Amino acid sequence: MTGSNGWTGRGGARSWDTSIKERDYDIETQETTVVAKMNLVRSSLLYFGIVFCAGFLLGPFRTLWVAPKVGERTAEVLEMPLMLAVSAAAARWIVRRFQVPIRDRLCLGFLALFFMLIAEFALLRRLRCLTIAEYVATRDPVSGAAYYCSLVLFALFPALLNRRHTTD
Repeated sequence: MTGSNGWTGRGGARSWDTSIKERDYDIETQETTVVAKMNLVRSSLLYFGIVFCAGFLLGPFRTLWVAPKVGERTAEVLEMPLMLAVSAAAARWIVRRFQVPIRDRLCLGFLALFFMLIAEFALLRRLRCLTIAEYVATRDPVSGAAYYCSLVLFALFPALLNRRHTTD
């Protein structure tokens, strides 16, 4: 016999105490899941922020001093290894520092890529008055392809570079 309050009567296996314990366990599990998701978002924002700030600092240097001497394409291609090194170091540090579980590392990278693209397109619109289509159309074929490949690597670095450091 089951009452409306979740208590099972005389012949049942569940009592009022176990019902409360099960409900408390469910709430704790939900809270743990929410905290884990928030930590994932925070760590991906930090990963994005580190790499974005590095690019924001290197951009004027590339544009004002390197590009006039060697050309825009060469300057962008020369900057690429530096940005990849920053991305790799940031991904490795964040995964180790925040003990990101293996199952979440790919999500961390692609979430950071999402933030990177949002910021990039917002700045394009604001600073250069370009739409996304205009930006893609005006990219140099060589440095543009290298840039798109570096974005994919940026997203994959948290999962690829920390395979020996297992947390789960």
